[in-house]
Amino acid sequence: MSFIDKLPALPSGRGDTLPALRTATGRATAAGASRGPGTGGPVGHYLELFRQNLRLVALITVAAGLLATLFAVYKLATNPVYIAAATVTVQPTEAELRFTQSYVRSSPYDSANVVTQSHMEYLRSHEVAARVYRTLVDRASGAPQATPKPPLVAALSQVKRSVRGALHWMNSGRFVELEGPEAVIADIQDATSVSMIESSFIMRISVGWNDPETAASIANILAQAYQERASEQTGAATDEMTGFLRDRRAEAEAALEARRSELTELRSDLGIVDLGSQRQSLIARLSNERERLDSDRADLTATRTQLAEVSDEDTGLRRSGLDDVTRDELSRARLREIELQESVATRDRIVVDLETQLSRLASVEAPLEAKQEEILQARERLSDIDQRLLTTELNQSEGRETLRPIDPARPPLYPAEPKVLKRAMMGTAAGLVLALMLVVARDLLGGRMTTTADLAGSGGLTVLGEARIPAQGLSGAGVTDDVPYMGFAGFDTDDPVLVLDLAQTDRAIAMAGAIAESYPYNPDIHAGRASGVRHAGDLPAGLGLIVLTTGRGESTPDDLIRAETRLAAMAPGVEIATAYVTLLPAGRERG
Repeated sequence: MSFIDKLPALPSGRGDTLPALRTATGRATAAGASRGPGTGGPVGHYLELFRQNLRLVALITVAAGLLATLFAVYKLATNPVYIAAATVTVQPTEAELRFTQSYVRSSPYDSANVVTQSHMEYLRSHEVAARVYRTLVDRASGAPQATPKPPLVAALSQVKRSVRGALHWMNSGRFVELEGPEAVIADIQDATSVSMIESSFIMRISVGWNDPETAASIANILAQAYQERASEQTGAATDEMTGFLRDRRAEAEAALEARRSELTELRSDLGIVDLGSQRQSLIARLSNERERLDSDRADLTATRTQLAEVSDEDTGLRRSGLDDVTRDELSRARLREIELQESVATRDRIVVDLETQLSRLASVEAPLEAKQEEILQARERLSDIDQRLLTTELNQSEGRETLRPIDPARPPLYPAEPKVLKRAMMGTAAGLVLALMLVVARDLLGGRMTTTADLAGSGGLTVLGEARIPAQGLSGAGVTDDVPYMGFAGFDTDDPVLVLDLAQTDRAIAMAGAIAESYPYNPDIHAGRASGVRHAGDLPAGLGLIVLTTGRGESTPDDLIRAETRLAAMAPGVEIATAYVTLLPAGRERG
C-alpha cells in the first residue's frame, strides 16, 4: 500500500460548525494566509518567539526578582551597611589658586573643581587611610573590626574573593591576599567615598560600615587625619618653594642685566641713539614730500590739459591771428610745464632716497626690537617670580587650615544598604534580560523553524496560521462557506488535496482530517510523509493543492526548502502551502 493513504469519507453533517483553529497567538486562524517572505521580518519573528516562550521568560524573571528580594531582606536583617558622612570645606592657598588658573584657562573646568579633585584623591590615598587606622588603634576602641558576617553573606564574599583571586592569577600569575593591618587599611579605603558640590570647595566624606558608630568615627577621623597630614606637608613644601623661587629670582635678575648690556652694545655699534625719533622724522619727511609730489603731478596734468586745448584751436587762431594776451598765456603755460616736470623729477628722487633710508633703518630696527623684547620678557619673568614669592610667604605666614569641618559625621539611624525595592527591581530586570538572551540564544543556536517568519523566509510558500488539532476525536462537522478553514480559500476545491508532514505521518493525517471536516464535499484528501514522495507517480492525479506541515522547533529551513523544491519539480503549477501543526492531547479542545 502506498505511503499516501486516502482518508475514509467522514460524516458530512452541517448541523454544527467546526470551531475555527487558532494560531499560536490565540487568535482565530481565519484571519488570512500570507505569502513569504513577509510576516513581520526579524521584529515579527522575535515578537512571536517571545510570545511562544512567555511562560519561560516570566518564570525566570519572577525567580530572579524573588531571589534578589530574599537576599536583600536577608542581608538587611543580618549584615546591613550604614553610611556616615562628614561635610568639610577646602581652604586653598593663593598659590594653589594661581597655579590652577593657567590650567583651567583652556578647559571647561574651574579652579574649584581642580583643587577639590586633588584633595579628593589625597583623601582616598593609602597614607591617609593608614593614619586613620593608627588613630583608631591608639584610641580605646582599638582597630575597627567588622561585625562577623552571617553564613550566606560570608560564603558569597568568599566566592567573590576567589573569583577576584583567580582573575589576578590569570593576569599576573599570582594573587596576594592582604592580612592584618593592611587588610583593615584596604577595607577603610574601600569603604570611603568622597564627593564634591560642583564649582565649590565643599566636599562630603562618606564611610560605609556595618556599625553606625564606627562609620561616623572613621569619617571624622579621616578628615582630621588628612588635615594633620596636609599641615605637615605645607610647611616643608612652602620652605622648599620659597628657596626655589629665590634662586629663580636671582637667575632672572642676572638675565635681565645681561640683556640690558647687550642692547647698549648693539646701539653703540649701529650708531643709533634714539631709533624711534629717527624713524618718526623720516616718516614725516617722506609723507610731506609725497604730498608735494602729488600736488606737482596734479598741476602738471592741468597745464598739459590747457596746452592741449590751445593746440586743438591752433589752426583757427593762426588764420585769425594771435593777440598779445593769448601769446603771453601760451608762453607762461609752456614755461610752467617745464618747471613742473623738473619739480616732479626732483621730488621723485627725494622720495626714493627717503624710502631707502627707512628700509636701512628697518633692517637695523629688527635686532634692536628683539633685544628689547628679551628685556621685556625678563622683566615679566622677574615680576612673576616676585609675585609668587610674595604669595608663598603670605600663605606661610597665614598658616591656613587645609580642611575646615562644616558638619561632623553622626551615627546614621537607618542602614543605607541594601535597598530592598531597588535590589528587587534590579534582580527582576536582570532576570528579564537573562531570559530574553536565553530565548534568543536557543533560537540562534538551534537553527530550527519556530515562528511564522521562519516559514515565510524559507521560500515563496503560502504561509498558513498554526493548526492546533486534537490527536483524536474529530467532530466531522463542516464550517460555513463565508469562513474558510484557516483563512485560506485554497482548501475550497474539488481537486485532490495532499497533506505532507516533514517528520510525522500522524500530524499530516490529523491536518487532512481537519480539512475534510471543513470541506466534506471533497472526498479526495490525502496525507503522508514528505520524505516518502520520490517521484511524480507517488502524487495523486489532478492534484490541486499541497500542504507541507511541520511542528515548531522540529525542522530546519533547509528541510522545508528541499521538500518544496522537490515537490514543485514533480507537480509544476500546483500551489504549495505550509503551516505549523500542533497535536493536542486527547480530550483537549482546540485553541
